[in-house]
Amino acid sequence: MKRLNLSYINVICVFVLSFAVMEYVNLLIGRVGGFPVLAGVLVSYSVMRYGSFARKNMACYMGIYILTWFIGTVVLFIAKYSGWGNIKKLGPAQYFKALYGSTLSEIWGYFFAIVLMLTVIVSLFPLTVIKSRKIYARYVLGNTLFWTIILIPLRFIDKKFVNHKVMWQAGCMMAFAVLLLVLELFIVYRLVKYRYCDEHADRKVRIHRRRVRRKTIKAVIVIVPVVVIAIIVVYTYFMSPSNEPAEYEKVASCITNDDRLGPMVYDSQVYIPITIELDYAGTGSPLGYIVYKDQDYSSRYYEVAASNLLYMNKNGDDTYLQMAGNASNSYKKLSVVEKSNSWKDCSVFLMWDEEWQSESRYSKDVTGYTECDEDFIKSLEDTFGAVKINPADFKDYDAYFTIEGYKSMKDAIESDSHVGTWVGCILAKDDKFYYGSYDNEITGGQLQMLRHVLGGN
Repeated sequence: MKRLNLSYINVICVFVLSFAVMEYVNLLIGRVGGFPVLAGVLVSYSVMRYGSFARKNMACYMGIYILTWFIGTVVLFIAKYSGWGNIKKLGPAQYFKALYGSTLSEIWGYFFAIVLMLTVIVSLFPLTVIKSRKIYARYVLGNTLFWTIILIPLRFIDKKFVNHKVMWQAGCMMAFAVLLLVLELFIVYRLVKYRYCDEHADRKVRIHRRRVRRKTIKAVIVIVPVVVIAIIVVYTYFMSPSNEPAEYEKVASCITNDDRLGPMVYDSQVYIPITIELDYAGTGSPLGYIVYKDQDYSSRYYEVAASNLLYMNKNGDDTYLQMAGNASNSYKKLSVVEKSNSWKDCSVFLMWDEEWQSESRYSKDVTGYTECDEDFIKSLEDTFGAVKINPADFKDYDAYFTIEGYKSMKDAIESDSHVGTWVGCILAKDDKFYYGSYDNEITGGQLQMLRHVLGGN
């Protein structure tokens, strides 16, 4: 095996390229970026561009990248698990679920990210075979311009649509990502084979290339409509109601867009999330579907891939409910929790934005919360006491916030679910704020304290 033909200038260029690609992947799809991408581009590009022992084809290039990226991901996981990343000393399986997720929506998110990452890497393949500096610079400029322009819609898609509340949109976006990868593979293959394979081709070859170019355009004109029609047909089938009766009926629903910390309603009673991990799904019988706010639960797709079932264990007033399926959560009746006043045992209080989950998606650490003073919490509780939530109030509001209590900030931030001890919730409507219900308007000094917490005047 011959050594790589790398000069110090080439080494610098390879590192710059690898670092730039890593940063772009981090910005576009941070879930699969970082060190593995840097290592993958560094090795695959170097071997294909400067090595004399690798076959100059895309299969070899992608094989080297995927293998290096996978090894880098495994090494990174082991490093985090064995040392600085595993603060809670979880087992391998638990830590894997905490790091990469375990629900169907999280798995979809990672698959979406991997497809986009591979599309970016595929677009770099021509750089391994182009010899002319002019054409090389032109391709780098064009590729950079393309990925800069497409960054905006992709970020919007990933932030707004790739989540479990609108799975039909997530499916469409997944189809878009796969279509983008297929088209990128097709275009890059044709470019390398008929444009960059011989930069000094004679007239016959140039004529042949023009013919191939015309055939390629015709193929794209035919393929794209066929793919679009196929997506529409599949979407129509899965999003349409099933002809067969549903196995379960809807029995409960979340009343805010915060399906992790917000309240839900079952049998006309309000329940709130709790920290206890329940396992009724393995032993009990489901009561029916629990759906997110404004979620369509009548389609075939929901039944197959996006459904959540509700389980119950009733012991007097201590009624515990568990959501299991696409996501998981545990609940207890709000009236029972309010009477317990268990928030008094907490020393840290956080006010969570309704959209904190989507806001945390592009952040290294969880975000979307503001810390509250204990005096503010005590003031609200002394004024309003045990609050009764009216689900009808949640049909029309401008903003929603959940207040959770924790033993320490470490418990709040490092928790997998970030569920703490329920304190209360705040509704905003027409520039007025209410504590749990439109009957409890926050005014006076409490309103000033609240605006200070929210960053207003």
